[in-house]
Amino acid sequence: AALSQTCRTTRATLLGHHLTHFIRPPARAVAASLAALAAHAAVLRTATLRMRWQTDADGLQQLLDALKQAARLHTLTLDFRGNSLAGALQPLRAVQCMPSLEGLTISLEGNSLTAADAKALVDL
Repeated sequence: AALSQTCRTTRATLLGHHLTHFIRPPARAVAASLAALAAHAAVLRTATLRMRWQTDADGLQQLLDALKQAARLHTLTLDFRGNSLAGALQPLRAVQCMPSLEGLTISLEGNSLTAADAKALVDL
């Protein structure tokens, strides 16, 4: 229950080793997310981060850096909806440093991608 309140999650069950987190403005909510991720990194196996509006690149970078500490994380879903991908491509390179990651899903509904953006995502 504390994890759900801290992260403002729709679903965060420790038994299922899954964290779903909605990231909405303001960016100060990222600090609470970081604390929750740090507390449960040892058992986290799947994570879903749902970004809305414009993604705060620094906040996303901090969250992905925290997820790198989750040694068992094997599935990560990043949901960028409503053109929230702008400014997030650089932090996304952090997923390349997650050794246990086996599955990465990036949802781009409502985003306008340039050819360079599309190539950067494919290169991940």
